[in-house]
Amino acid sequence: MPPTIPPATPQSNKPSSVMLSISKTSWEALEQVWQNGPQTSFEQRLRLLDLMYKHAQTLGKIPPKDPLKGLETAIRISRITNGVDQPPH
Repeated sequence: MPPTIPPATPQSNKPSSVMLSISKTSWEALEQVWQNGPQTSFEQRLRLLDLMYKHAQTLGKIPPKDPLKGLETAIRISRITNGVDQPPH
């Protein structure tokens, strides 16, 4: 019989908090259940991916409201880290 996994406790009382505190023994039990649990088929994984994508859409996270937001910053950072000079203005 797989070990039981104690519930994780939120680190904050805020409803939007996604940070969870989990003990080392709980984490190891979760890993054991994950590794020894039933294997999922490719079709099951695709179905899960589809459900997660739909859930993200429901939450308003996909697609982003402004898909180009932060693009200029990302380009600037990549130019700096790759040593590319700025194009002339």
